[in-house]
Order: sequence, then C-alpha cells, then structure tokens
Amino acid sequence: MTENRNELAEMLKSYDMDLRAAIQNNTLDEFMESALEVQTVKINDEVAGVRVLLAFGGPNIWLDTDLLELRGYWAGQEEHLPLMSDECAEVNAYFDYLAEE
Repeated sequence: MTENRNELAEMLKSYDMDLRAAIQNNTLDEFMESALEVQTVKINDEVAGVRVLLAFGGPNIWLDTDLLELRGYWAGQEEHLPLMSDECAEVNAYFDYLAEE
C-alpha cells in the first residue's frame, strides 16, 4: 500500500509542475485539453472554483481550486498536495474566460 501512496504523491507533484509550467508559458489551454471532466462552482456568475478530473481509472487525480489542492485516489489510498492561491486564481480566470465566450 505504501508503494501506491508514494507513487500517487509523485504523480501529484508531476501534475503540479505541469500546471505551473502551463501557467508560466501561457499554455493553460493545452494543459486543460486532457481534462476528462470539469465541475464549475459559481458565485454571482463568476467562477469561484473548479474541479478538473485529470486522470481516471488508474489513479483518479483532481485539480480542485475551491480547496486549493490536487487530490489523488488510488487503490484505497488518498493524497493531497496544496496549490498556491495564485495558481488556482489563474485556473479560475481561465474557466471564467471560457464561460464568457
């Protein structure tokens, strides 16, 4: 079980690095192309948070800007990796922009 948990933690770190790179390189749209599901939380017609399913079935990986974290679930194990609030704000702004189009 510990092996799965360590591997899951490494996956979350990898997704975090990819997310940071996408924000820095202005390629968030490319990063989000692989999203399997997006759940949007809105308050007064503005995006307050999003939950993006990034991987499913082998582990399940969620990007959750409402909780400011990446969450992973695999073989009964659960891991959380905190995200920077500015990263989450960028993701929220991205989905807010998409909702306006």
